[in-house]
Amino acid sequence: MVLQWRDKKTLKMLSTIHNAELVSVESRKSTTKQKPKVVVDYNRSMGGVGKSDQCLSYYPSTRSRQRKYYKKIFGHLLDQAVWNAFVLYKKNGGDLKHVAFRMKLIERLCEEGRGLPSSKVPKSIENVARLTGRHFPSLVTSTGNKKYSARKCAVCCSKTNGNGKRVRRETRFECEVCNVGLCAAPCFQIYHTQSVF
Repeated sequence: MVLQWRDKKTLKMLSTIHNAELVSVESRKSTTKQKPKVVVDYNRSMGGVGKSDQCLSYYPSTRSRQRKYYKKIFGHLLDQAVWNAFVLYKKNGGDLKHVAFRMKLIERLCEEGRGLPSSKVPKSIENVARLTGRHFPSLVTSTGNKKYSARKCAVCCSKTNGNGKRVRRETRFECEVCNVGLCAAPCFQIYHTQSVF
C-alpha cells in the first residue's frame, strides 16, 4: 500500500500490512480526528528513532552543500555519537539542555586539546584555550648553568622588522598554562586577549 496523507505537511508512507483504512484518534485538544491506521501504528511504535532524528536536525554538523558523501556520513555519525552521549548524560541525572550540553562538550574538547604538543594543536583550539581561563605571568624556570633563563616572546617574535626579518626578543617571563614566553607588558595581555596579534 502506498499512501499520501496531508496533516500539517504532506506525508508519504509504504506498508505491506496496512490498507487505506482510517481510524478515529483523540487529539491533544480533546477533539476527534480521522487518521490513517498506518500513521497511528507508526506514531505508537517509532520510539526514540523519531526523537533522535528530530533532535539531530536542530544542530547538524554537516553542510547542505557538502559534495563528498563520506564527509556527510562522518558528520552524521558524529552527530549521532553526541546525541547518544546526551541521552546517557540525561539518564544519569544530568540537568543541562541539549545545546548547553553540546557547548560544554566543545569546551572540554578544547581543554583536552591543550595537552597536545604545540605543533599538533590546531590554531582554532589553541586560540580558545589561551583566550579563556586564568593566566598569570611567572619567571622562566632556570635550566643548566644560567642564573637567569630566558625564552623567546611569542608576540614580539611573530612580528617582522623593516627588512622583513623576524624580530627576536627574549624575556624572563612566561605563561605556565600556555607554555610560551611572553614579555610582562604589553605582550602578556595581548596574547591572552587578542586572537590575532
